[in-house]
Amino acid sequence: MEKLIGWTKADAWGSTNAIPEFLGAAAGDDPVSEVWFGTHPDGPTLLTSGDTLAEHIAADPKRALGGGLLYAFGSTLPYLAKIIAPAQTLSLQVHPTKEIAREGYLREEVLGIERTDPRRVYRDMNHKPEMIYALTEFSALVGFRVPRKARELLVGLEGELAERLRHRLKLSTVRGGLRSLATWLFDEDSPATPELVEEFVEACRCRLASGTSPSPRTDTLVSVLGEKHPGDPGIIVAFLMNPVSLRPGEAVYIPPRQIHAYQSGL
Repeated sequence: MEKLIGWTKADAWGSTNAIPEFLGAAAGDDPVSEVWFGTHPDGPTLLTSGDTLAEHIAADPKRALGGGLLYAFGSTLPYLAKIIAPAQTLSLQVHPTKEIAREGYLREEVLGIERTDPRRVYRDMNHKPEMIYALTEFSALVGFRVPRKARELLVGLEGELAERLRHRLKLSTVRGGLRSLATWLFDEDSPATPELVEEFVEACRCRLASGTSPSPRTDTLVSVLGEKHPGDPGIIVAFLMNPVSLRPGEAVYIPPRQIHAYQSGL
């Protein structure tokens, strides 16, 4: 048995204590957002011998991975395990399919964009399906609500943007309609200007304060995001997304091309 030493990230959205306490270490002043266990070149896992996990596997792939895994995926670990501890809502994300990732990676290779360049989008050729397994209570936004539920959330909201959303949602009968609506929010001619987004956020705050909100959780989320990202049209996208609450031991699968954002937990 080999002890693995994970690679640590320190993004500002991370928790200062959740991961250190889980790993039995003292919490510090700086946030710890993620710890990676795998062979990804951007975050190599180490063994106590000083070798990386990738080097250990390469020395004897069949012994490290087993014949079945070696046959199916080659001499590389086909997954990346992460401990993640968001202390605030992350950015909206949509991960690529295998085909999109391969095409994008090869295109950027041809263009000569280095893997470490901040302009680089595709740092490997892998798709990015994810499964979140909750170690504590965990909150996330995963996919879009059904249009009927989104229409219910607009009840009682005043303002131009809320009215425009009501009109668009009348034409939406499936989740795909909300995907096109989200695209519309980021178009050049989008009505989601900073001023109208601020008006929408204030309407949610007023509805929450009045006690008439059909979803206090959603109006609270919009209010918090409005403080952190004023005028951002992504706030409206988050309003339209499906909130997910996991208890310890529960999990949710996020396939490629599924919009999501993690909010809090471990």
